[in-house]
Amino acid sequence: MMKSGKNILSAVDIESAKRWTEELYALEKGGSYANFPAAAEYCRKSLAEAGFENIEIIEHPADGKSSSFDCTMPPAWDICGRSFLQIAGENTILADTNNIPYAAAPWSGATPPGGVSGELVALVPGDEVSDVKNKWVLLTIYDGSNPRGEFLEKLRSNGAVGVAAVDFKGGQDYPDALRWYNGTGRFGWYPVAGEERLPLFSLSGKTGKMLLEKLAKG
Repeated sequence: MMKSGKNILSAVDIESAKRWTEELYALEKGGSYANFPAAAEYCRKSLAEAGFENIEIIEHPADGKSSSFDCTMPPAWDICGRSFLQIAGENTILADTNNIPYAAAPWSGATPPGGVSGELVALVPGDEVSDVKNKWVLLTIYDGSNPRGEFLEKLRSNGAVGVAAVDFKGGQDYPDALRWYNGTGRFGWYPVAGEERLPLFSLSGKTGKMLLEKLAKG
């Protein structure tokens, strides 16, 4: 049986919590492995300032092979330069890591030098995969889930060149926001060493709706 206590606001400094969140986000927003040591040190320093003692930073090999608890640690992943997605022949930029770093989803595969172009087709996760060879796939997600690695592998093995995923469920309330996609590993939550991956971009609900309208017009 639960017993009511003091309002949590009486024990938590909301402004400090906001500041810690914003400062930690500024360090980790790119999702790159290179950002994580500074983020870990920020957490260690903050805990020490709060009065904790004997704080230890434990490093895990980011090699896609070593395990920690019940998870194989994913290989280190970094955004190298600018990654962007645009409509060929137009100046319309659909996703750009210079504006939002996680527009390229964590553990997205790399494109060939100079990028890769292809026709766009729309699919829902779980659809029958057939005619995707040399095409980009607009993955339309309506239940708030992540693009699962098993389905992404079907697209890759059938010749797709990349995926642009849209969370239309979240886009109902936040049409301009991008979803942070995770859980894209083929054999588990994260990719493992040697696992081939498609380029994977995150699009806003507004951008996804615009692309569906263009596809409907042919």
